[in-house]
Amino acid sequence: DWYRPSSDGELVAAGISTGGEERSVIHVTRVDGTPLELLSPHGQWGEAEFEPGCTSFLYTAFPEGAFYGQHVRRLRLGRPVAEDEVVFTPAEPTEMVEPVSVSAGGDWSSICVARGWGENSLWLARHGQPFREVFRGREETVQAWFSGDRLVALTNAGAPNWRFVEIDPENPSRERWKDLVAEAEHVLLDVAASSDRPPLQHLVHAASWVSVHDLPGPCIVIVHPP
Repeated sequence: DWYRPSSDGELVAAGISTGGEERSVIHVTRVDGTPLELLSPHGQWGEAEFEPGCTSFLYTAFPEGAFYGQHVRRLRLGRPVAEDEVVFTPAEPTEMVEPVSVSAGGDWSSICVARGWGENSLWLARHGQPFREVFRGREETVQAWFSGDRLVALTNAGAPNWRFVEIDPENPSRERWKDLVAEAEHVLLDVAASSDRPPLQHLVHAASWVSVHDLPGPCIVIVHPP
């Protein structure tokens, strides 16, 4: 159903279900295919993110047999699932967690929480501290993740055609967000974050238009698909 590799390239966490039920059981394997552990049975529609050192990861889970009440747990490899720590629970059981991200140095974690299809919230936590809400959209969303130690986000907050921004975890108020790629005439659909030159996907006349930008800066090349 889903998978997530570790940052060192040695491990993969994957949610596997049978019969199309999407009630994923989380497995961890080495990249050579050697099974390592069969873990939580509550990983349907899951997210997972390895923490630095790759001996633990954060993952989303539901209470057994339920389709509401999704929350985030920390799993430590080699320990029983019953010892998993709940690190975040949304205020409402209908809210969905997507995505979960951890900075490369492990100092910060971020969680985006969706309320329906049109708005969400961003929560941040310094290592060892509880999560706090730093953005709550009103008919606005932000999809944030760590690229290395930089927190970047694709958002329509203040930008109906979307923009790509960098958020300082120390000062995360939206007034301080830094535009890496500003809102343009055409809708920004997706970004593949890189250290300095991300490819972007815009919707232009009902077709995808891929370009590469300096950060921050102008478009430097347009990729014409075959």
